[in-house]
Amino acid sequence: MKKFIIPAVILLIAITAAVYLVFLNKPPSEKSQFQPDESVANAGVDVKTVIAQKGEISKFITTRAKMYAITKGEIKSLVSSVVKSILIKEGELVDKGDLLVKLDTQHIQNELAQCRAEYIKAVSKLMFELSSSTNDSISNLWQKYQMNIAHATKIPPYPEPKTAKETIMLSRLNVQSTYNQVKEAELTYQHCDIRAPFSGIVSNVSIYPGAQVSAGHTVCSLTDLSRMKLVIDILEEDIQSIEIGSPVLIEGYETKPLTITTILPQIQQDQNTGQALTYCSNPGFLFKDGQTIQVQIRKQLYEDRLMVPREALLNRNERDLVFVVQNGLAKWRYVDIGVGNSEYVEILNGVQPGDSVIVEGHYSLGHDVKVNPI
Repeated sequence: MKKFIIPAVILLIAITAAVYLVFLNKPPSEKSQFQPDESVANAGVDVKTVIAQKGEISKFITTRAKMYAITKGEIKSLVSSVVKSILIKEGELVDKGDLLVKLDTQHIQNELAQCRAEYIKAVSKLMFELSSSTNDSISNLWQKYQMNIAHATKIPPYPEPKTAKETIMLSRLNVQSTYNQVKEAELTYQHCDIRAPFSGIVSNVSIYPGAQVSAGHTVCSLTDLSRMKLVIDILEEDIQSIEIGSPVLIEGYETKPLTITTILPQIQQDQNTGQALTYCSNPGFLFKDGQTIQVQIRKQLYEDRLMVPREALLNRNERDLVFVVQNGLAKWRYVDIGVGNSEYVEILNGVQPGDSVIVEGHYSLGHDVKVNPI
């Protein structure tokens, strides 16, 4: 049995060796050769670039500010009466002149009617005395006036006296005093309709129908949010760097350009801070009365400085550097930096105006690496 196995094994080994030699001597085809992918070999690292240029670098301080509505206040009743109807609700926006609350007018109408009667009576007495006067022009003037007040809804001003004697007569016959009483009663009647003195948002409604209110009683609050005042706290050591006209930025919001309008003369001893003021419009009522916000105030401006975005700056071997693009290759440049802020940094040397500086995709780059600006 062993005699047959050994020759078979030897034959199998010989066949395997022959096949292997044939494979080694076979000429390689185009597909079997490994060729580098030209599209991969020539592709660069995608990077984002900006052009180094001269410009202004501003240094800012960050601090807090309080927002206050410029126009706000409590709406008070000017007369004593009973609340007849309330035409507003909390949070409602009203326009200047809108009717907010109606008060009962019955007792005031009675008082007004009595004042009118007393005044007409005083004018009648005056007419009686003028009828015996030789001055027909004055008598005729008052006669026309007497006819007017009899039908007028509101008592018109009486004819202005021409002489001292006429003035004394008006006083003696109570024409002047009763006229003043009528006008006061008319004003009281008018104040029974409580109207908005300015446009704003209603809050703190503190009355109800049927409530008795006295003169000076608060019926609601009204706040105009269309324009706001910013009271900005500034550290004592920084207040000297701020001046009228210094730009102000509100963090997290886009507003029209703001500048400091006032620097208050006091220092708050408990906080070692001063205060500055500015004002801003508030479309859409984004800001609320009493809201605390963060602001940035420019305290210094550096002009004509070669600058790049701060994102371009790297630090390797304890030295500052940037990458610039030349002929499609990233070039490592050590730089010296000057002033800067959170967005830009000044380049003193190592970069020239017009250089294409990499700001994204450069953290793992090396010198002379092929790049593809996008």
